[in-house]
Amino acid sequence: MTLSLRTRVSALVLLAAAGLAWVTLRHEPREASARSTEVRLGIRRSGLARDPIQMRVDDWTTSGDLAAAQGAATAGRQVADNDLTISGLFALQAGARVSDSASATAMMGVELAVDVRAAGNQYDLHAQLFSLPQRSLISEKTYHASDAILRRVTHQISDDVVFQLSGETGIAQSQIAFSNQAGAAREIYVADYDGFGAHAVTHDRNLDFSPALSADGRWLAYSSLRRQTYAIMLMELATGKERVLFEGAGSALSPSFSPDGERVAFATSRDGNHEIYVVRTDGTGLTRLTRSSAIDVQPTWSPDGRQIAFCSDRSGVAQIHVMSSDGTDLRRLSQGRTRAEAPSWSPKGTLVAYMARVNGTYDTHAVDASTGNDFNLTQGKGSDESPHWAANGRHLLVVAHRGGETGLYILNSESGETFRLPIRGDVETPAWYR
Repeated sequence: MTLSLRTRVSALVLLAAAGLAWVTLRHEPREASARSTEVRLGIRRSGLARDPIQMRVDDWTTSGDLAAAQGAATAGRQVADNDLTISGLFALQAGARVSDSASATAMMGVELAVDVRAAGNQYDLHAQLFSLPQRSLISEKTYHASDAILRRVTHQISDDVVFQLSGETGIAQSQIAFSNQAGAAREIYVADYDGFGAHAVTHDRNLDFSPALSADGRWLAYSSLRRQTYAIMLMELATGKERVLFEGAGSALSPSFSPDGERVAFATSRDGNHEIYVVRTDGTGLTRLTRSSAIDVQPTWSPDGRQIAFCSDRSGVAQIHVMSSDGTDLRRLSQGRTRAEAPSWSPKGTLVAYMARVNGTYDTHAVDASTGNDFNLTQGKGSDESPHWAANGRHLLVVAHRGGETGLYILNSESGETFRLPIRGDVETPAWYR
């Protein structure tokens, strides 16, 4: 039996006493999708974007064991260029190393120069960052690596450059998780943020989906359908050890870690319809937060842990709502008349990303929880689903449909640029390390 586990609420699964049944939110009326508060030109054109920094990226030089150094330099340069491009902070210009200040007088911006010295399978990567045209040194650092960690160390160089020039913590060393088809089952996979090294971390041949990652990257929570029963599972990624965090009658869906990593919010139909619950990571303190005849699902925490946004059809159509983390002070956040689902709260502020149904497909939107201002981030480029923020509050993971194909993409919320990751398969419910 094949079940679709896409995170749109219209395809949530409910375990009934007699078997499996589908839960569908009430259909929205066929009305115009524009909303009065929507900023149709997106965040990039609302004044929040920054001009790119002109960056000269020199050819990486080599020394020591030249054969090994040249291979490492070629691979490292490709990784770093990709990192810096995805960051969206730089306009890259490639070329030979700028040897002196005289040859740099026609250039503006910054220059990154890296030398790779190899000794067997050990490497020293000496990175220097200069300002142009004076070619004055901004920073320099030597990184030590082996073959096994060369790629990760290159990501560290990229993140250090981002931090030096923007004050922002880079995302190149982060990892992502997602659900992917594995035969008749679905498993949870983890990969580097750029899609490299994807590997399954579950191997139970069940339907595993909706991964959530704790802020420290230690814990993975996910939904699992096993032996006709839903459960919220908790796994320690370093060891692979896992245990049941919640299991009971009805479904158990879309777990979300609190910022301090001590609680997990999720949705369950144990009461007959889907409600939002929260439980401590030791399994104690199970508390029901919502009490409604509506379907309440897909919780996501604010960065201070004081609020939870979620999807509910209590207004007659799936919309994004927000409440205090104790279930009080509930209000509607999205104001459209079409379906709004899969909220993800930015770890850097008040923006809540979600997917909004427009003309039969989905755009990725972000709404400001404090002002109600709404931004369309993808502008009908294709169907974009299941957004999830990176720790920097600028990039999102989305499952996007482009040119008849579905893939996992990184979306820059400021520029609208997307970058497809080299991950194949029926990918769903992505998450990013915070």
